[in-house]
Amino acid sequence: MKIATQGGDGKVAFASESVLITCTNAFSAGDVVKLTLASDGTYSACVSTGSTDDVVLTAFGVSLDDVSAGATGRIGLRGVFKVKASGAVAAGNALTLDDGVVGSLHEIMTVGTGSAELTEYARVVGIALTADGAAAAGSGKAVVQFDGLAATFIPSKAQAD
Repeated sequence: MKIATQGGDGKVAFASESVLITCTNAFSAGDVVKLTLASDGTYSACVSTGSTDDVVLTAFGVSLDDVSAGATGRIGLRGVFKVKASGAVAAGNALTLDDGVVGSLHEIMTVGTGSAELTEYARVVGIALTADGAAAAGSGKAVVQFDGLAATFIPSKAQAD
């Protein structure tokens, strides 16, 4: 993360990085997207996230606007964005891709706490800066310090055994 030039307001401001890229699927502002790695080693498009994307070594972004399938859209790669999130996100939570709600993030649960416990390595893509304000998964948006380019992983207890 880069810090943006400070204007003297006494707050930390993070610089944002975004690109214009072809969106294979239609997206709403705040949807998490997966960048498509082309055969020439470049990211040339983006698609919807899927059920196993939290362990994929690829880049992710956030749709900054509504965009139609096949159109060019602005995708945030790194910075502070409003991102689609599950209903239990609280400020300070580490976040990963939600394998139950396409285009959404959820908090990384402690191993052994229920149905969302980790069974593999989980990729951290953001830190919630606010709660998402919703009780239903995927119906709210949290302000997230998002980094879809870095590859930070945490192991689950299953990986340590």
